[in-house]
Amino acid sequence: MSPRIKLWSAVTGTLFHIIDTTADYVQYLPTGQLATTYDRFGVLQVCIWNTSTGGCDDIIVLTAPGGVASIAFSPDCQLLALGHYSGEVTL
Repeated sequence: MSPRIKLWSAVTGTLFHIIDTTADYVQYLPTGQLATTYDRFGVLQVCIWNTSTGGCDDIIVLTAPGGVASIAFSPDCQLLALGHYSGEVTL
């Protein structure tokens, strides 16, 4: 069974989506969307999930030699920062 992300309504407390994913990291974006990452063998896949529909709206694939320890989006979602295990940060 693949890992699952469960999205709950903070207002009603009801479950409204279950996302099946192989995510290593999960982050909410300022836009209200959800970003998940999957990093294997130096290839980073970032999926931008639509929290209203539960579907993946966009996939970004990047080369990430040595693996990614963390990700962060800028407040306007125009930049993605990758923190590598080597200590390097790339935008």
